[in-house]
Amino acid sequence: MTFNGKMFDLPLLDARYRLNRGRFPLAEMPHLDLLHPARRLWKARLESCRLKSLETELLGLRRVDDIPGEEIPEVYFDYLRRRDARALARVFAHNRQDIVSLAALSILACQWVEGALAEDPRDVYSLARVLERARLYERSEGEYRRAARQGTGPLRTAALLGLAARAKRAGDFEEAAGLWAAAAEADEPLAMHELAMHHEHRRRDPEAALAAVDRALDLLDRREDPRSRRLAASFWRRRARLARKLGASHASSEGEGPRPSALPSRSRTAGSPPGPG
Repeated sequence: MTFNGKMFDLPLLDARYRLNRGRFPLAEMPHLDLLHPARRLWKARLESCRLKSLETELLGLRRVDDIPGEEIPEVYFDYLRRRDARALARVFAHNRQDIVSLAALSILACQWVEGALAEDPRDVYSLARVLERARLYERSEGEYRRAARQGTGPLRTAALLGLAARAKRAGDFEEAAGLWAAAAEADEPLAMHELAMHHEHRRRDPEAALAAVDRALDLLDRREDPRSRRLAASFWRRRARLARKLGASHASSEGEGPRPSALPSRSRTAGSPPGPG
């Protein structure tokens, strides 16, 4: 078990063995890098997922007279030069506390996953995602519902999208549509995108799909970030296709070309794709 060992300790040790023409003896052993599950479980709530921060916030521990980790290499190299091991005592104490904390945090993480101990809505949502990643879909759905009930703002919206994705995978498209509609009420363009696809391809209702697209474009027109501009370009392409569908539908039903008033129009913005020619 390590903390960030996957990216730092193990590659470093492996490189040192290779330089000395040896085989790294831990290469095939099971390895748990606790940093990654800690981030998945607690990053949404905690400002930092450094080991000391987790000790303080989750275990209620505060180190006293602890040597900072970045100073340990200097202490070790000083020992190699002078052969005075007294300063290494603080290094051993630091490493001992690391090991104890890793054991305690690994137990806590297992308890959170197995016993659904999360209470803060941010932790509840994070737990839902962890369970989903583990393919424990029923438990994940329960935590998403709890996050949607307890959470507010973007957190509630994210939980609604998680529930909608679960309903979509299960083939319950009406349930998914209701959840997308609820998320769209919170001005979530991804929910509007899903609603547009649902109305266009499943309900065969291009007018409802167009209404979802226009609502999304109204929202994205007020945003200038690159992600919003990419989304807007995608919505403009969908809008052009829906307009063609509606035009063809009017032409077929009336036996003549579409009337200008029958086709929805909209002025393009900077986020829209260029017209032909």
